[in-house]
Amino acid sequence: MGFLTDLWTQICEFFEIEAVEPITSKEPPKPLEPVESVTTLPKKTEPIAPIEEIEPLPVEPVSEPTSIGEQGRADRIKVLPAKPEPETPFTEPPSAEDYPATIQFFVKSEGMPLAGANVTFLGQTATTDGGQCSISGRMKILKNYPITASKSGYRTATDEISFAFAPRSGTLGGTKILYMEKITVGDMERLS
Repeated sequence: MGFLTDLWTQICEFFEIEAVEPITSKEPPKPLEPVESVTTLPKKTEPIAPIEEIEPLPVEPVSEPTSIGEQGRADRIKVLPAKPEPETPFTEPPSAEDYPATIQFFVKSEGMPLAGANVTFLGQTATTDGGQCSISGRMKILKNYPITASKSGYRTATDEISFAFAPRSGTLGGTKILYMEKITVGDMERLS
């Protein structure tokens, strides 16, 4: 505490501040008095499920001298490996497995929904109504599936979709937005 007091004194002298005596308590601190609790502890509740006795692991006592000699002998316990749990262990689904999938497609042109576009996905073709349609089928994880959207007077839009993880629900699902450009008169002249 002396260092801080000296530092404060030097600061006061430098800035010409009238030093103030440090605040110190002249009385020793009072000992803490016990306080009675006004809250009551909750009653002990009975467990909902019965508690099963756990079978201890089999052990084999082993008595070997340690490196510090007979005086440092210790009775060590060799623990046998535990029995495997009856449940099947977690394994990731094989990548060859396929899952049911339903994909919702939204086809737009110039920011507006495009009705009457043909969307081809998983070997099926659906026509958009109000700019949207859905196609159901089966898909594998980590495989890219191509998507094609076409309509007369518009450039064909292509994309692909894939899933990285197996679904918890058992069904893959998602949405995909496809953007189509209208073919202009200049584009038609170049094509012919």
